[in-house]
Amino acid sequence: MMHAVGLIAEFNPLHSGHQFALQKARQLSGADAVVVVMSGNFVQRGEPAILDKWQRTQLALDAGADVVVELPVTSSVQAADQFAEGAIDLLRGLNVHALAFGSEQADLDYLQLAKDLADISGSQNQFRQYNQTFATQLNEAIVQQTGQALTAPNTMLGLAYARATLAKDWPMALYPFARQGRDHDDPELDAHSASASAIRHALRQQQPVPEEVLPAATQAMIERLMPLNWTTLFPLLRYRLQTTPLSQLRAIYTMSEGLEYRLVQQLRPGHDFDAFLEAIKSKRYTYARLRRLALYTVLNLTQMR
Repeated sequence: MMHAVGLIAEFNPLHSGHQFALQKARQLSGADAVVVVMSGNFVQRGEPAILDKWQRTQLALDAGADVVVELPVTSSVQAADQFAEGAIDLLRGLNVHALAFGSEQADLDYLQLAKDLADISGSQNQFRQYNQTFATQLNEAIVQQTGQALTAPNTMLGLAYARATLAKDWPMALYPFARQGRDHDDPELDAHSASASAIRHALRQQQPVPEEVLPAATQAMIERLMPLNWTTLFPLLRYRLQTTPLSQLRAIYTMSEGLEYRLVQQLRPGHDFDAFLEAIKSKRYTYARLRRLALYTVLNLTQMR
């Protein structure tokens, strides 16, 4: 019988670290096939992917993936728990019983940690301190419950995968491996390693990216098009906020606690998207949460998972 291992990814864009992840997934699991669950045209941080899903799929297949399955926008543009739940659902539907993922803390027993956290539902309704973000409050609860400080983004995502497998009662062998190169949002870019964030920033600034970091196939694909970003989308967001009644804005997914008023009131004629985010930011909301809300508004998503 053929055995498959899952890898959950955005490949935004696919770089040398992702090539390593594909190789490591097959090596650790001994699987015959690597099944990638990949975000579509919009990614978790609430922005369009720098390449569309078809281009990123081709790059993934060329780099060693055997199958690429789209994670729909209703799961891909979500916080970690909902993102993980949607991806695990897809792997369960494909009868995949193994998952490999990169982590800053690859030596942790993620399934045991998930069991220790069974009493924490992840519901925002349990965390009502308005001077802190939900993520901060959840991290504090994790430390209190397990004694582990799990603040690194890929570690938290690995824990979310483990919690999703338990919640879905789906037996899944987990294969965490140490991430290669720089931290998730490290802005430094050199010939040896770089984060996807640093690569995207360089590409949008039309700065060169070393081929050791960004494979030639990815470089060639990006050179043929204008990468998408919030500069392209912001006029659409402005139009939506200026023309949509507040009652309709209130129906947008996660538009809670009067945020529709804040978004409309803080919109200024000279704003670009970064300035707009700065204007609406508060201690209660992370930038990622607000970017996702802005994207839901552009796409008119009123109900999701």
